[in-house]
Amino acid sequence: MFFCGLFSGAVRAEYFLDFAQKRQLIVDGQITGRDEALYDVWVVPGYVNPANRAGEGWRDAGDDMLEYFDGELYRDMADTGKTALEFGGETLIRDFALQGSVDAWGDAFAAAGARTRKRVFGWWFAYPWAVIEATAESVLRTVVGVPSGVLVVGLGTTAAPAAEFLWPTAKGLYHATVPGTLLPAVGTGWNTLVAPPMAMFGQQPSVERADGFWMTRLDPVASDADVSRQQQALTEWVGQAQNVAGIAANNAAHEAFLKQHGEAFDRFRENHEREKQQRNDQFMQQRSALMQAVMEEHPPAVNREQLQTLVSKYGREAFVDALEGNHISRSEAEALLDKLLQGSGDQ
Repeated sequence: MFFCGLFSGAVRAEYFLDFAQKRQLIVDGQITGRDEALYDVWVVPGYVNPANRAGEGWRDAGDDMLEYFDGELYRDMADTGKTALEFGGETLIRDFALQGSVDAWGDAFAAAGARTRKRVFGWWFAYPWAVIEATAESVLRTVVGVPSGVLVVGLGTTAAPAAEFLWPTAKGLYHATVPGTLLPAVGTGWNTLVAPPMAMFGQQPSVERADGFWMTRLDPVASDADVSRQQQALTEWVGQAQNVAGIAANNAAHEAFLKQHGEAFDRFRENHEREKQQRNDQFMQQRSALMQAVMEEHPPAVNREQLQTLVSKYGREAFVDALEGNHISRSEAEALLDKLLQGSGDQ
């Protein structure tokens, strides 16, 4: 009696799924609840979804095979071979291995000559070291560059284009077998196994019963086909309205105004930047002249001969750094240091 009561009309309407909902769950894997929202049951794929996926898989397979009738495939194959010849033959063999070896010998002997002229510590070993260094680098470049170049050219002109040629077939086989056949067959078999008991004993869906994974409540607005159709109609109307004479003229005038305004703003910005740079240069020139005049009247407390010696010993950078800052630019600091060193032979 209790079991029969569970399946009475009132109970079915309030607790268990009604007949239409059972059918919807088995066919679509979804249920329309009493709140008019659509609930997607993840564990039940339905029959429609696998069938649609099978159709998509076979359509994708057909699109893959159509690539053989598209010139882009053969252009890509030619580009791959050309790139392999350029990279393997020119970059690796010619530039890296051969020209690089020549440059290595030139650089090594140029460095040896400079060390010998300056009589650096151990200068007498400069040329033997140049021979050792250049020989090692040449061997490395030749051993690495030539075989690598040959391998790149060989694979890039044979294996890589062949792989590109076979790739549409591989994609087609995958789309036809996996998403086009295997997955729909698995989904249909699983649906046949799990959908009937779920439909028989499934409860009315609600917000509280939707956990977001096992069962997901879809936004009624987003899942309502009528809403989608009305949205599409409105979007198409807006697009068609833009072709009406008055609106089209208004749009063209608006675009022309935006373009004109943008060009005017660009010209203003260019003039502003140019004027800013000119004024900045004027201030820097005036300040440089004033600072040099101050240096004449109130020179810094430095020993110029000692400063010259230190500049010759350590270079100018440390002293330019000391002058730079506090409104003094790098170029102004350079000029001030030149002023201090005038007459001491550093120019």
